[in-house]
Amino acid sequence: MPTALSLLGSACGSADETPRDFANVSMRLTLDGDAPQEADLPGVVASESGGDELHVHTALAFVRHIEFDLPDSVECEDHGDAGSHCSEDKIRVDGPWVVDLMTGNATPSMDDIQVPAGTYERVDVRFDDADPSHTANLNIPPTLRGNTLHASGSYIGDAA
Repeated sequence: MPTALSLLGSACGSADETPRDFANVSMRLTLDGDAPQEADLPGVVASESGGDELHVHTALAFVRHIEFDLPDSVECEDHGDAGSHCSEDKIRVDGPWVVDLMTGNATPSMDDIQVPAGTYERVDVRFDDADPSHTANLNIPPTLRGNTLHASGSYIGDAA
């Protein structure tokens, strides 16, 4: 059965006792696929019906910002803090972040993202070219500089 690689975003949170009824959010962006059958090959695998496989060993992405469309029950006023702002019906959390799509780890950490408690039907993640001149405080790996996504791996199958 063919397996496709997909980019997954997950978030979980719980309402805390803050005065503005915020939820602590944990964001992870990861690449998903099958585990390689060979123990010495790390990463994820996408298989096609003919049996050829794409093994992804590393994957880095550059994220500029994340926008959360507010639930209908939440008003924009008084929401937003350091690193985020609210306008119209969205909260935008500014990065940038370098995200390891294999582990879900982000630099800097996404652990302190706060949004109003509620059910979000839409979250937009803005990927962008990693430009070191706009991110003086962020160490961008050389392979990601000037790129939005950099992945490496191997293809196993017929080259035809």
